[in-house]
Amino acid sequence: MSSAQEFFVTGMVHLNVSVTSFDDVRLQLFVCTFGTRPDICSTCWELTYKLRQKMRGSPKPINMLMALALMKNYERQRKLAAAFGVSTDTFRYYANRFAYAISSLKPAVICWYKRFMDAPASNEYFASIDGTDFHRQEDYTKFNPQLCSHKTNWPAY
Repeated sequence: MSSAQEFFVTGMVHLNVSVTSFDDVRLQLFVCTFGTRPDICSTCWELTYKLRQKMRGSPKPINMLMALALMKNYERQRKLAAAFGVSTDTFRYYANRFAYAISSLKPAVICWYKRFMDAPASNEYFASIDGTDFHRQEDYTKFNPQLCSHKTNWPAY
């Protein structure tokens, strides 16, 4: 069982940051690098137990962090493998398998029966979606750089 503390320490060691304390600055660095908090990593680790059993060797929290770093940063696998100190093949093996394992959690993690929590009483439907990559029509006569996505390099919400 891997705790949030273990994920936090593993992430900080990977980033060459001293782990003297658990503070907001270090937590923000963790989230900026891996895209989620250590407690969420721990939950995903527990939920991916059966798929981890099918992986070669004995997967460790750093292997899951490889997949999260890949999904968050969109960096070349060769460069990320070097940053994690593993071969490209090892990085690709664990990153791809953990990405698949995490994506297969959708039915277990998205709780549609709780979708009206904090919703106005008049709402018939209520869901929140991260729409930072949604393309949109741009009125080029009124260009607004704040409505462009750095990921798609195109007008987006």
